[in-house]
Amino acid sequence: PYQRPLFNEFFLKEKKRILRICHRRFGKDTEAFNLCWAAALMRPGLYLYLLPKIEQARTVIWQGRGKDGRAWLDYIPKKLVTNTNNTMMKINLPNGSILRVTGADNYEALIGSNPLGIVFSEYQSTNPLAWDLLRPILAENDGWAFFNGTPRGHNHLYDMYEQNKDNPLWFTSLLTVNDTKYEDGRAVISPEIIEQERRSGMAE
Repeated sequence: PYQRPLFNEFFLKEKKRILRICHRRFGKDTEAFNLCWAAALMRPGLYLYLLPKIEQARTVIWQGRGKDGRAWLDYIPKKLVTNTNNTMMKINLPNGSILRVTGADNYEALIGSNPLGIVFSEYQSTNPLAWDLLRPILAENDGWAFFNGTPRGHNHLYDMYEQNKDNPLWFTSLLTVNDTKYEDGRAVISPEIIEQERRSGMAE
């Protein structure tokens, strides 16, 4: 339920810039990957799903699985996949869209492309130059960008949030473990588990 407002802002209010800051095990990539392929079905074009490094992209998304054992790629119904390319980590959809999973560290190779949507997953660990060099493409083609991450101090993710938290053209969200609960009211990460981590030596 804590993910619904973002989908409403993107699909119903058509916000073109999304910034999600949240805790570990929130479901950042579950949320962003499902939004990305759904958006790709609505407007034919190229869509990029970027993690900080290409090795992460292959491990986390292309070969990744959720805690239920389900592969990330299986979120897309099989009848909506024309074919996949394992080497290029590329998914072709029946409307002609291409969803490419890769690393933001390879941004030089992406500059000549024309993505209509880009996900920057774990943006706090991503070279911000990747966004600076790709953003003119989205400005020209009316594309969208989705950033997510978990804080690691006052870095470019922090700066982006501070600059845009009151920007009406952006949907910004900062959710802590106190904000995320399942339908039945249970916390995604319970206070008991957090206290166990404190006692075992994890810094506040």
